[in-house]
Amino acid sequence: MVKPGFVIFARDSHRLAAFYVSVAGLAEVGRDDSHVALESASLQVVIHAIRTQLTSPNEASSSFVRRESAAIKPVFVVDSLRETRSRAAALGGSLDSADLEWGFRDTRVCDGVDPEGNVIQFREQAG
Repeated sequence: MVKPGFVIFARDSHRLAAFYVSVAGLAEVGRDDSHVALESASLQVVIHAIRTQLTSPNEASSSFVRRESAAIKPVFVVDSLRETRSRAAALGGSLDSADLEWGFRDTRVCDGVDPEGNVIQFREQAG
């Protein structure tokens, strides 16, 4: 079944895929030499490997800079921001501290970054 989704370009596609499987609850549904397909019931995320020699010297290092000027921020619904914060840190990403969480409609919201510096947002049901 074709699903809506998005593509994330990554220097370490295997590491990034493991992050989204654990932190965002996606399941790996396919893999080849340059792609890892992840899905939920309603979304597909494709991790597309990029060759290191195509990145700039700063991007070729092992540390990642938070890419705050991106024009898009993927959002994932999780059961617990606190548990997500712990899992994200263990897998090379991070979630902002609890004092930076905020409410939006009937959710608690917190931004974070994946292991490659892409800014993402997590939401949990409030209450």
